[in-house]
This record gives sequence, C-alpha cells and structure tokens, in this order.
Amino acid sequence: MEPAAIPCPHCGAVLEPGPAGGLVVCKHCGAETDPAHPAPIAVAVQPAATVQERVPLPPRFEVVEEPGALLISWPWFSVGHLLIAAALATVMVFLLLSDTTGSTGDAVWWCCAAFGVAAGYSSLAHLVNRTVVEARKGTLSVKHGPLPWRGGGTWSPQTLAQLYVERVETDSEDGTVVTFSLHANLENGERRTLISGLASEEQALWLEQALEKRYGIVDELVPGEVGS
Repeated sequence: MEPAAIPCPHCGAVLEPGPAGGLVVCKHCGAETDPAHPAPIAVAVQPAATVQERVPLPPRFEVVEEPGALLISWPWFSVGHLLIAAALATVMVFLLLSDTTGSTGDAVWWCCAAFGVAAGYSSLAHLVNRTVVEARKGTLSVKHGPLPWRGGGTWSPQTLAQLYVERVETDSEDGTVVTFSLHANLENGERRTLISGLASEEQALWLEQALEKRYGIVDELVPGEVGS
C-alpha cells in the first residue's frame, strides 16, 4: 500500500514522498515538512531582491563618455547666489566708504569686513565653480573648481563595497534646508562621503546608479539611506 498523500502545511500542495525518516521539501513553495509531524517548520526565506527604479538624467548634468572614462559635471550657478553676491558687494562698498572712529568702531568694521570676505568668497564660488566626477577604470575622483573648495577626493573603485544616498536636514534662520549626499561603504568597513550638498534626491540617486553601473556594484539596502 502506498503511503497516504500528505498536504504541505504551508501551501496545501501534495508532498511527494522523500527519504524515510527525513524531511520532505515541497516543490511548490520550498518549505520543509516532517511527514511524521506535519506541522509548519520555520524556514529561512530570502527576501526578494529590490530593483531600484532608474532615475532620468537630471537637468544641468553634463555627461561625456570617453574610452575608459565616464565624466559627469554640473555647474553650481543659480540666480539666488547671483542676488546674494550683489547684496554682499553693496555691503562691502558701504564698509569701504564708511568712516569709523574709536576702537569699538574699528572692531565692528573688521568683523563685518571679515564676514563679508568669507560670504563673498562662498558666493563667488557658487557663481563660477562646477563639480566634475571622473569615473575611470582605476580611479574615481570628485573635484570642485576652479576656486578651491572643501570636499572631493580620489578613491580606488576596488575599495568601494556599496554606494548609497542620505537626506541631510540643516536648520537655518529661514527654515530647514534639505540637501542630499552620496556616500560609500568601503571594503575595510570605513565610510566616505563622495559628494555632499546635492540639491535634489534625483541628482544623488542618478549619480549612485551611474557609478554602480560603471563599476559593477550590486545595489543593496543600507540602513538610513533614502528609500529605506
């Protein structure tokens, strides 16, 4: 007499006989069942791979593909920075023409002048600078110029384990400023910021996808990244 058919306690499909005294694997759902005790057995289920939706090329991004290299660049210029630069120029002219007397007046003048110079440099950089990302076979570099600016660097693609995007919120007098940063987890466990201060989520995600495709990095979920 053939043994009675046993339904899979997980999905209801009929289980095919297996080795005597061993577990039976359901060919329908993959769950394991002990025929002597056909109760659900906990099995490790691998989560389905997530496929990130492709992001279209952001406006103002310029892409050039050369033999062995992918070059991505974009300008920093915006009308808002132009207005700020004009306002700072007006303030600096006023300071140069003002007549300060006494130590207190001199101190105030120098404080205002120092602030004006720093703010003026920042405004000028945002008028003329651009960011250039060079993805070559042996190096990944991020440069800001022509005026010197913090950030950027050069990395070996072989050290990049995972790329991901984070949302950054900064409080200011005008409210909360939201920017996006592209980060890398390295093979040695360290974390590096590749690019910060990106204006939109689309810019950051497009860069992540472009570099992952360039270097064959399989996208994986990183705690805290955009979309997690």
